[in-house]
Amino acid sequence: RSKATVSVLYWFGRRNYKKMMRKACFAAQRRAAHRTPLYDFHKEVGCKFVDFAGWEMPVQYNGWGLVKEHKAVRESSGLFDVSHMGQWVIEGADRERFLEWVTPIDFSRLEYGTGALSVITNEQGGIIDDTVIVRGKDAVAMVVNAGCQEKDYVHIQAKMKEFNGDVRVVRLEKSLVALQGPEAAMQLSKLGDIGALPFMGQKEMVILGEKMVVTRCGYTGEDGFEISCSNGKAAELCNAFREGGVAMAGLGARDTLRLE
Repeated sequence: RSKATVSVLYWFGRRNYKKMMRKACFAAQRRAAHRTPLYDFHKEVGCKFVDFAGWEMPVQYNGWGLVKEHKAVRESSGLFDVSHMGQWVIEGADRERFLEWVTPIDFSRLEYGTGALSVITNEQGGIIDDTVIVRGKDAVAMVVNAGCQEKDYVHIQAKMKEFNGDVRVVRLEKSLVALQGPEAAMQLSKLGDIGALPFMGQKEMVILGEKMVVTRCGYTGEDGFEISCSNGKAAELCNAFREGGVAMAGLGARDTLRLE
């Protein structure tokens, strides 16, 4: 083909690609029926949204971008909105026995206030979802994946009927943010007393005048904390971290950090 023909084909291809991407973005916005309590905060900060498991989530932030967000988490600290995840509290006298039936967790190996990564399984031992389980003295905390939380809940409810014991599942309507990076502990200590919190340890901390639940864990390969707080306090918490020098990070950096 002549150079002119190739140029024309390239121009039309590029034009059609842009149209396709615009249509995909609009379709994603229509599909994303859910927004986290931090949606307005993200818009104010400035970011690009994408559909993720039916949630409109920031993929990267204006003025930063994937590479800068990735490096911030590796070299200092970054903050992720993970409020789309399902936060559950399992109550009842038989809660531990029930969870040992539907997951391979062994509570005899967990001290109170500590947790472990586990999986929710079906009758054949196949994995329905992965989950973080934290043993408390009065209840058990669970975090499940955003895209699986509805089917997880249906499965757990069905197994509770089979179990026929004293167990209840409470779905929390709270925000969840993940502070990740080598400076995460230093940044969090500006807002409250971390103490000697071990990896996968959980405790209540008073932050910005509110009792928040803090778990030392993460998914980036760096030190980190997941902080559960009321929806009304979430934006204030994020701004407090930003003022301290923490970068906001989106789904793009999350994926590259996990892959690395």
